[in-house]
Formats: sequence, structure tokens, C-alpha cells
Amino acid sequence: HLMISMNKNKISIGTVLFGMNYGVSGSKKTSLNNSNEIINIAKKNGIYFLDTAVNYGSSEEVLGKIGVEEMNITSKIPNLSSIKYSKNLINNIFHESLNRLNLKSIYGLLLHSFDDLFGENGKDIYNSLLLLKKQNLVTKIGVSVYNVDQIKKEINNYQIDIIQCPFNIF
Repeated sequence: HLMISMNKNKISIGTVLFGMNYGVSGSKKTSLNNSNEIINIAKKNGIYFLDTAVNYGSSEEVLGKIGVEEMNITSKIPNLSSIKYSKNLINNIFHESLNRLNLKSIYGLLLHSFDDLFGENGKDIYNSLLLLKKQNLVTKIGVSVYNVDQIKKEINNYQIDIIQCPFNIF
């Protein structure tokens, strides 16, 4: 049973194990039934935020099968450095995620790679995120960062809503 004594509406559950084996300990992918049970336990405990990503294996598909319309979903665009950039790239990747998630919109959309905003297409990538927000397809936009210098650079150059840092409160 999940026991949470802090502000529950600030907690987000990561779903990487819904879609793939993950972690230094080699944790095994969770079954569809167990993933569904985790979502139900979260809801019963007032937790309505889930974190997923395009590159979390089948995580988005699993969430789409479970049905997470009442949840606040944040997903992440994969590192774009190895993908041929086009004006529609972010839009296309995002809409593929929506289809997998079986949703019409999501709470948050982040870039998995901080560097994408500071490469040659950074401004266009940012503007693509802003457009999705303006179209009410996402509520918040942001980026994953891995150190304080990245946070400083981010907030000095872009107006974003979410900065995700790898940190485990436990």
C-alpha cells in the first residue's frame, strides 16, 4: 500500500518500467495488470501525475491501453541530435505520442535533451513547443536537465514551465 504524507498533488510517478527493463539493478518491465494496479493505487491515494517518454519502450502504449484520461501525463521528446530535423518534427513526434497514449492532450511536454534547445534548431524547437501549448494540446512545456549550470542557462534563455531534474526524494 502506498503511503504518502506530503502534498500528493505534487508527486509524479515515473512509468519507464511500464514499457521496458530499466535501471542499474536490471528491474524487469511491469506487466500490464501490475501497471494498471499501480495507476489505480495512485488514484486512490490522490496521485494524478504520471511521467513517461517516447523512448520508454512501450510505456505510452501501456498507458493508452489502461486509459489515463483523468491523469496529468507528462511525456518527453527524445534526444533530437540523431534525428534529421524538419519544421514538423516536434509536431509529428508529439502527435504519435498522443495516439499511443490514446489522449487528445497532455499536461506536460518536455525535451529529453537540454542540448536540443541550444543547437542550430533550438529556437525552432522551442517555437514548436510553444505552438503546441498555444493550441491547448499541452498545458506546460519544459526540459530535462542534469546539473545547475543547465538550469541557469535554461531560465536565462527560454520561458519554460517545467524543469525536470533526476532526483529521488526517497
